[in-house]
Amino acid sequence: KTSLLLQIADIVSDRGDVVALFSKEMSRDQCILRLACRRARISPQSLRNGGATYDERQVVAQWCGYFTNRVTLYIDEKKEQTTAEVMAECQKLKRRSGKIALVLGDHLRLFSDRNENEVLRLGKISRGWKVIAGELNTRSVVAAQLNRGLESRGDDNRRPTLPDLRGSGQIEEDADNVFGLYRPGYYDRNSDNKTVEIITLKFRDGDAASVTEMDFDSRFMSFERKT
Repeated sequence: KTSLLLQIADIVSDRGDVVALFSKEMSRDQCILRLACRRARISPQSLRNGGATYDERQVVAQWCGYFTNRVTLYIDEKKEQTTAEVMAECQKLKRRSGKIALVLGDHLRLFSDRNENEVLRLGKISRGWKVIAGELNTRSVVAAQLNRGLESRGDDNRRPTLPDLRGSGQIEEDADNVFGLYRPGYYDRNSDNKTVEIITLKFRDGDAASVTEMDFDSRFMSFERKT
């Protein structure tokens, strides 16, 4: 889910639209390195284990510089942050740059809003992201975890459904659209199946049963057109 959000952020900001990404799991430098490796077509693992050549490291460094200086891409790495604080940061960004095309969050459970129990807390965060989109007249996308029970289902029954969303009730109600990711090769490490299914679980203005297939190249953490 992080790879997909990063790729969306790259595509949208590359065309000149302002994107704000609020990353709770990865630092800004880690996000930029992931973006750079995808563009350079160089495996992040090869950089970590010393397998990348000098020329490959130079190419990645150039891409890192490119993303660091891209004015349309704002990455916030604060770990303790409520949705109200996200709103405040976006309002400041909007005053500096004009309209924000897209606000991304990774991921929902890690925002710091408080409530009396976890289900209500997640609902408060979900509602907060809905408010962000409305108040800023923009689009917001936030990644969410699935219930662990999904992992115990049989191989042919692991495609996510709306009830698989952790604390799903309020999320289902707030979201205009919900998409689930399913990658068969994730469960069979000996498989060369690169297919990833993007499943429409809820679509307010269209077909909620559609599936888009893409390839996922795990070397570069990249979603590609199906070959």
